[in-house]
This record gives sequence, structure tokens and C-alpha cells, in this order.
Amino acid sequence: MLPHGGKTPNPLSARRTSRRTARIAERIREIVSQVILFRLKDPRVGFVTVIDAEVTPDIKEAVVRLSVMGTDAAQRTSLRAINHSRGFIQHELGVQLKTRFTPVLRFELDDRAARAATLEERFDKIRRERQEQDAAGSAGDIDAPEDDGD
Repeated sequence: MLPHGGKTPNPLSARRTSRRTARIAERIREIVSQVILFRLKDPRVGFVTVIDAEVTPDIKEAVVRLSVMGTDAAQRTSLRAINHSRGFIQHELGVQLKTRFTPVLRFELDDRAARAATLEERFDKIRRERQEQDAAGSAGDIDAPEDDGD
């Protein structure tokens, strides 16, 4: 018996649980995406893409990450409209998911694409600077006299 009085944890059940939560998270992503795309009639909702869903191990809560095209104001407006429709989306999720509990949804804007673009711009700038330095360094080597090492 373990010090806390429990049984020895079964590593297979933990793996099975994580597969199950991953499968449910993917299903939640699909259902929420379909509901937002086809069932939600709010004109404030712009061009929204459901990027990811992350579910707690007990499947009682889920974070749904969204990407919204447009300005910051348009993104905030779309997120506000989706949060306003959360009850409807959650009801549709419960009907289609068919689990004992319907996870409580929380919506977040996903800024990973914007951060990736910013990082890519920085990397490009570094590459250009290195190429300029290499070009300047190799041009300087041509003009420099050779040292025989004597």
C-alpha cells in the first residue's frame, strides 16, 4: 500500500485517459467549429477559426482557442459575441458529444500565429544581417594581404 493509502497507479490507465481526453478535445474542436460556422447567426462574429481545444482530465472544463481575422477591435467583438453565445454552443456540444458531463467552455483568442509571424520576421532580419556581415567579411578578405605565417 502507498503512503497516501491509494493503490499503485496504473501507467496504462493514465495513457488511456490522456488518449481519451485528446480524442474528446478533438471532437469538441470539431463540434464548436461547426456550431460557430453554421448555427451561430450573430452578425458580430467575424471570420473565426477554431484552432484548438484543451480539456481537463476530468472532462468538466474545456478551453477553446480561436483565431479571428481582422483588427484587434474586430477580434474582441467576435470573442465577446461568442462568449455571449456560450450557452447555446455548450448546449449543442452536449447534444452531439454524448458524454456524462458537458464540459464548461471557455474561449480564448489564439495569438500563436501572430507571434510566429513576428518571430519569423525577426529570424529573417537576423539572416539578412548575417549575410551582409558575411559579404562584407569576404570582401574584406579579398583586399587583405595574405600572411605567410613566417
